[in-house]
Amino acid sequence: MNDADPLAQLRDIHLPPPIGWWPLAPGWSLLIAIAVVAFVIAGIWLARRYRQRRYRRFALQQLRALHIQWQTEHDDAAFAQAVNRLLKQCALAAFPRCDVAALSGAEWLEFLDRQLRKPRFTDPDLRALATLYQPTSPTLAADTLRVAAEHWIRRHRC
Repeated sequence: MNDADPLAQLRDIHLPPPIGWWPLAPGWSLLIAIAVVAFVIAGIWLARRYRQRRYRRFALQQLRALHIQWQTEHDDAAFAQAVNRLLKQCALAAFPRCDVAALSGAEWLEFLDRQLRKPRFTDPDLRALATLYQPTSPTLAADTLRVAAEHWIRRHRC
């Protein structure tokens, strides 16, 4: 009977083995290579940015220490001079020395304001910072000065 039925002699359909995921198609390999390069570049950029902003972290730490010292001593003039010195050091770290070093008085406050989107040092309470080292210098509100200095350290544009 097997000889009489030719269809009985046919074998079942055999499927080829499934396609593996490796090796990847060239498009996927290219996409992975581009992603790796992008991650490396982003990592390098973030590491540089972190190192370049080290002076900001240090200045904020110093500002906190000055504020704690002011809370114990309540010497407004010494606090204002120390904050002014800290702002100058921070500006010297961020900007060329020839642009910052000679500034004092109203020019110094204008420089600080130019580096912010919303000027803080035009506030009448902080204008006394321009005449800080004169014998008849008016007193500054320490909390206002601390807030403005912290804002400048965090937000100034380089």
